[in-house]
Amino acid sequence: ESGSADGALTAGFEAVDSLSERWPVEEPATLTRGLTLCCGQLAWALLEGHKVIENRNFRIRPGWYAVHTSKKPRLPPPPQPLLALRGLPPEASLAHGVIVGA
Repeated sequence: ESGSADGALTAGFEAVDSLSERWPVEEPATLTRGLTLCCGQLAWALLEGHKVIENRNFRIRPGWYAVHTSKKPRLPPPPQPLLALRGLPPEASLAHGVIVGA
């Protein structure tokens, strides 16, 4: 999410432009890029199709991306639209510091 440290955005993944000759990935099993989100609830919303906009300081190319949650969830409360989502699990019940989907 915007406001995250640059290292958290790309930790464990190759630089965004380094894979252009192998991109876009058409099969999720061959993905080599990922996005780290600051909390499990944002990752859940993205994977469930509720969060369709992601602001980054680089262009996100089409293809498959691993969705990773940071080890330490954000401290400020999530935005109101996120909290209004039906079925949103509590942050404490979600995985952190791991890839949660693609």
